[in-house]
Amino acid sequence: LPSSSSPGRDDPSLSLLSMWTSRRINLFLTSLRRDLRLLAASNTASTSSSSSSDALSSLRDALDAASFFASSMGRVGADFRPCLPPIFEPRVVAAVSGRWREGTEALRETLRACRDARIAGPLFGASGGGGGAGGGAEPNTGGGAEVDDDA
Repeated sequence: LPSSSSPGRDDPSLSLLSMWTSRRINLFLTSLRRDLRLLAASNTASTSSSSSSDALSSLRDALDAASFFASSMGRVGADFRPCLPPIFEPRVVAAVSGRWREGTEALRETLRACRDARIAGPLFGASGGGGGAGGGAEPNTGGGAEVDDDA
């Protein structure tokens, strides 16, 4: 006589549900990758600082939503949070690297303007690391910066 207790591991309905869940998660991850590529493409098309901030905010929001969904699926044994870092990490690195490049370029332009205005000495130090007009200006070394040997 077959047992009428709880369904076994070989129950076809459980296998079907598991396959359906895996397929839906894979479709979600594929859609997420596509949407993040579109987000990155729209970010590279626009170079303004505000659009860069908007892109970072959108990326953060997408990560929050995907993490919440992945952990929610954990209630039915389908937590896929480990699949998210390979999708988001390159995009976060690219976004942060872009912001650093923008900041570095802005600093370079500021230093260039200071050098051209002949106020670069305090910025570049005694060696005048900027070169060019005004780049060799000596910094102010007097005025309390010396050590008193008698003390």
